[in-house]
Amino acid sequence: MANYKYKAFISYSHHDVTVARWLHRALEAYRPPRDRGVHASSSAHTGAFPLRPIFRDEDELVVSANLSDSLVEALQQSEFLIVICSPSSVSSKWASQEIIEFKKNRGASNVIAVIADGNPGNCFPEPLLREVLPSGELGAASMEPLAADLQGGRAARRLALLRVAASMLGVGLDQLVQREAQRRNRFLAAVATAAVLGMLVMGWLTFTAVTERRAADAARLIAEQSREIAEQSRQTAELRRREAEGLIEFMLGDLREKLQPVGRLDVLDAVGAKALDYYANQDQQTLSADSLGQRARALHLLGEISDKKGDMDAALDQFTLAAESTALLVRAYPEDPQRIFDHAQSVFWVGMVAYQQGRHEVARRSWAKYLNYAEQLVKLEPEKPEWLLEVVYGHSALGAIEVQEQRWQHAEEKFLNSLESLEELAQLDRPNLGELASTHSWLSFIYIKQKRFQLAETYSRGEVGALRALLDIDPGDYQMQYGLIVAQRGAAQVALAAGHIDAALALLEPLLEDLEKLIEHEPDDTEALQQQVKLLQDLVMISLFRGEVAAASEQASVCLERAQSLLQRDSSVLYWQVELDWKCRYLMASIAFELKKIDLSQELIDSFYDELLTQVQGETSQKEAQLLLGKSSFLMGDIFRAQGKPDIATEQWQHARALLEGEEEALEPEQIVSLIMVLRRLGDEPRALELITYLRTVNYQHPAFSQATSG
Repeated sequence: MANYKYKAFISYSHHDVTVARWLHRALEAYRPPRDRGVHASSSAHTGAFPLRPIFRDEDELVVSANLSDSLVEALQQSEFLIVICSPSSVSSKWASQEIIEFKKNRGASNVIAVIADGNPGNCFPEPLLREVLPSGELGAASMEPLAADLQGGRAARRLALLRVAASMLGVGLDQLVQREAQRRNRFLAAVATAAVLGMLVMGWLTFTAVTERRAADAARLIAEQSREIAEQSRQTAELRRREAEGLIEFMLGDLREKLQPVGRLDVLDAVGAKALDYYANQDQQTLSADSLGQRARALHLLGEISDKKGDMDAALDQFTLAAESTALLVRAYPEDPQRIFDHAQSVFWVGMVAYQQGRHEVARRSWAKYLNYAEQLVKLEPEKPEWLLEVVYGHSALGAIEVQEQRWQHAEEKFLNSLESLEELAQLDRPNLGELASTHSWLSFIYIKQKRFQLAETYSRGEVGALRALLDIDPGDYQMQYGLIVAQRGAAQVALAAGHIDAALALLEPLLEDLEKLIEHEPDDTEALQQQVKLLQDLVMISLFRGEVAAASEQASVCLERAQSLLQRDSSVLYWQVELDWKCRYLMASIAFELKKIDLSQELIDSFYDELLTQVQGETSQKEAQLLLGKSSFLMGDIFRAQGKPDIATEQWQHARALLEGEEEALEPEQIVSLIMVLRRLGDEPRALELITYLRTVNYQHPAFSQATSG
């Protein structure tokens, strides 16, 4: 074993000096519980205080001609590097240099991150997230450090301290927590023993002052009364705890199920906050497994509400905090279905936030784990149909990523797996019409993209039928009302693919009023607001197909206003930026061009084009961005032609062709239609005719296709 002068080196921004001082004192004063398995990992300092000494520059650094040499020497003589992370440490060049110096010689295994402020997205210095080469250069490999989080009050600080200590001592966190609890129990036993001894002394004094019999009776009476009082106090505390946790279980279970269909986010938010307040006042280290599970479910509820309100940062914080607790429970009880289920929910929601932010690989990893947990639950308890529903959710979540990446065959496979599990549920007399409707919706959308329009129509009808059956059972169900709106939008897309403009319009127009009612009922539900923008985009396109340019212009203005209001809630949601805000701008630019307002059209395109180009060149996982860029490049070509710049126009059309071109089978119909228009601008009629013939072969009759072939 190497002998080090220091157990650890604390690296921090001087903005975090208060936290550094506290952590320094707490670590050096920490005495691990007496146990053969709890010892210092590799240092020579193995006395009663094995985490001493700790280097912190304010205390240890002496005057030197070369400050850097002194720090380098201290780093080399330290077994661990503790990095106190905050937005200030990200901008501190000294903190970054200290991490690089330590990692280039020692690697990353003995680096411990401690979050003082912020979250993993904004508080980790760059060298902490990257491989450091022996030369001191940052390598290409990225790292995802696990961190102890000091935020959240006294209990959170204590848990973070134990996490750091466990890493430095080379033991598991669970072991330290359990030994701490045992030490606390020994202390309470000692206090009880002292109390008993005190009573014995009082009995002896009484005996000597009065008589032996009377003293013995008095001592016996005192002891009995003390025991009775202690037992009554214990029973009262236990009764209150059971009553409180029973009420919380009701709030997180039955009450939540009753409130969700009516869409009362404000009441649900209060339910979750009330449950969390209860646990905040408890000693986290003494909570039972059931209590920790309840606390995680309260965090799940708050995270879902933050997600619906569009506050992704808050949602991620809440889901991550829940995941920390549920992961500990799964490790402690690996065969307990309830612990597996609780952790699966944490994993699912962490993946959902990543999916909404366009971080598809992170979402895919989370949802693959979630599906694995769901399948594990089915194996453990095959008689419980609700676990089979978790399998449905897992396949559907992974299918949604495939849809976003336009991998239609993979998406179809995932949702057909979901449908198979739903059919198993129906055979067990546990049909789930809500999930059946959702799965039919996805399959209808996928088959439109695959140009299999008859199948798309079949699944669209199945979706609408399932939702109407649900609303017949409960006409006031807010979620099903919203689902029916989405289903009818899908049916309108199928009608358009068959060339039925009037039928599509008849389906879409009533939905504006229906959505307004839902938004008025629950103004914080961003899903309804998002659907409103998509509906307005549909109506803009139909107005243009019908030649009603003035109506299209008015609808597009409202569309952009609603899209921007969503982005003001959370600008990190990539879908809102590309598919809502920028697409509305593109539609407005197209309308301006139709109205011969060439300068306005260019101004609207310029307002997002460069940023969209950067996203596509950066290989964004939002595949719709590439289609939008291709269509925008085509429009820019038309703008330059109208401005008398034919050479620049041709360059733009060629760029659009490069973005849109591909094998017919792999391209979705909308992309093929845009490509046909570009090819005709470039004079490549043979290739355009080839694509026209292909779409006619699959019986595609969308009005956009009709316009492209008639122009």
